[in-house]
Amino acid sequence: MKAKKPIRKVSLKRAAENRIYSKKRLDFLSLPGNQICPITGEQTTEVHHKKGRCGKLFLDETYWLAVSRKGHQWIELNPNEAKQLGYSLNRL
Repeated sequence: MKAKKPIRKVSLKRAAENRIYSKKRLDFLSLPGNQICPITGEQTTEVHHKKGRCGKLFLDETYWLAVSRKGHQWIELNPNEAKQLGYSLNRL
């Protein structure tokens, strides 16, 4: 009998996307217009994916928003207000 291989935690395709994302994320957060969180006014540290991270949206900078950790938490905890203010978009 052959020894069973463990299931990958991340697919090869997603691992390649993660490498691209890491570089694009740093470049995005370093842009002058992306230094200050629009919600809290603090230094940005994260990228919020306004339309989600599924499929091609993961690397699509059109739907990215640079935010601080507190700003990101606020968006996730207040989805209706975030949509009204344009910080999140419907995923459909």
